[in-house]
Amino acid sequence: MKERIEALEKKLSDLLNSVVEELGLSEPLVVVNGRADCTTCIRIEVRDEESFARAVSALLRQGVATGALPIVITRHIDMSGLRYAAVDYVNQVIVELSIALA
Repeated sequence: MKERIEALEKKLSDLLNSVVEELGLSEPLVVVNGRADCTTCIRIEVRDEESFARAVSALLRQGVATGALPIVITRHIDMSGLRYAAVDYVNQVIVELSIALA
């Protein structure tokens, strides 16, 4: 299971790094261990790493335009899987990616 988590995280990291490089930004993402929680936020659930990276790219582009950077990405692992959430706290949008590990 550890190898699978490492492979998934490497793939996601590569995707996000390519987005950051494409936009020419310096440290626009902050990754923390934890969970995103917001009762008034718009929640968008994506199905795969590529969709998550595209959604983060859209959040970053909007953040550049509005000055709402950085985007916080939470990372949470439990027995059932791995969960990432990109949080745009200014616009109250959370993009979630859940990956089952079982």
